[in-house]
Amino acid sequence: MVVLITSQIARNLISIFFLIVSIKYRRYFLLLIPFLQYAGLFLKPHHPEINFIISYAELLILGIFAFQEGFRLKDTTPQCLFLLPFLSLPSLLCAQGNLYQSIFIISLLSLSAFLYIFYLKNMEWFLNKNIFDLIVLVWIVFGILTKIYVGIMMGRALPLPTWVYIIINRGGGLGGSNHAGGIILFFLPFVRDYRILSLATLFLFTTFSRGIYAPLILLWIILLFIRKKNELLKAFILLCIVFCLIWNFIPHTDQNRFSFSNYLFNRTIGISTSWGTTISEKIKNRIFKDTRWDIYGQALKIFKKTSYRGIGLGGFAWGQEFIGRTRKYSNAHNLYLTLLCEGGIPFFLGFFGLLFYMFRLAFRYSRNGLISLSIFACYGLYSGEIYEASRLVSACDYYYLIFLLAFLTYMKKSKEIQNN
Repeated sequence: MVVLITSQIARNLISIFFLIVSIKYRRYFLLLIPFLQYAGLFLKPHHPEINFIISYAELLILGIFAFQEGFRLKDTTPQCLFLLPFLSLPSLLCAQGNLYQSIFIISLLSLSAFLYIFYLKNMEWFLNKNIFDLIVLVWIVFGILTKIYVGIMMGRALPLPTWVYIIINRGGGLGGSNHAGGIILFFLPFVRDYRILSLATLFLFTTFSRGIYAPLILLWIILLFIRKKNELLKAFILLCIVFCLIWNFIPHTDQNRFSFSNYLFNRTIGISTSWGTTISEKIKNRIFKDTRWDIYGQALKIFKKTSYRGIGLGGFAWGQEFIGRTRKYSNAHNLYLTLLCEGGIPFFLGFFGLLFYMFRLAFRYSRNGLISLSIFACYGLYSGEIYEASRLVSACDYYYLIFLLAFLTYMKKSKEIQNN
């Protein structure tokens, strides 16, 4: 098991296997997406120029979807989805070393229009398979595999037991600490099985991310008002039981317990006195003096220095060097600033138009869809991942967003048929 998780050769073979399965069984693409990138999750540090190459698998599969439709787009919605990424073309004039990567991302996003058509045609099949629960389960498994790998590697080099690092490391898939968590959060409002709800909540708790905790708390508050209380109670009880089992049945010392507690508290509030001496001071300083504000400032500087055209999709890392800073982050840690400083004003407004249209459909036809989009919008304040994660190009977040759009369109058409 350890070899399968850590071996580069084994991971490449696993990715190739899932690529073949995705081509043959395209209906399961939503469940196979994370494993296509499995080979690239734990690459040693490379330049972003070569990291994204692994995602050619996605381009191949999207090309097959387009070929199935004869490269024809008959309806307005897929036509708009196809054209939306091209609103970022002016940003290519300012692209640095990311020119090829930006063109690649535009291709992925544009071809997703054919993925939308495929989703819509097969939506009844997806719903019969209870696809929302399956997506959440797949990403939980994938996130756990990521945590196990990182924990093993950290355990080899650091003094505490391996299990401690498996729990406290923030690996969440595709090299991004919150990547799996963001997708799980997105579909969690649709999950009906209390067991999956408990497992997902526990996994999200172990991401140690304020960006995850804020929308997760919001979601549970919403669920208290719209779900049956006995189902939520069972989910909460199961969550507590599993947590207690994990906490008590893994051998550890009091020192390790203390380290775990310190890590959790430091990630969410802050232990160091530099954050303040009281909890209220710590929370205030963690909000207003966090490094994210520096990242946000960099995004705005990039946007301004490119004459408001953007640095090119996926170009934030190069944009940092463009403004004289060290290349460190792959996005602005904020969806809206990432879209603005990379794609420019037209692309930013176009994406907002897409979100507005989806909110309108959800308000009319799907309460769960409305909650899901609200969580997505909230999570976007903390994460900039939509077509890449840690400099590895993958539009899987966008594919899931497009799937929700297809679901909302399906609900709209179903409602119109009932009324007629």
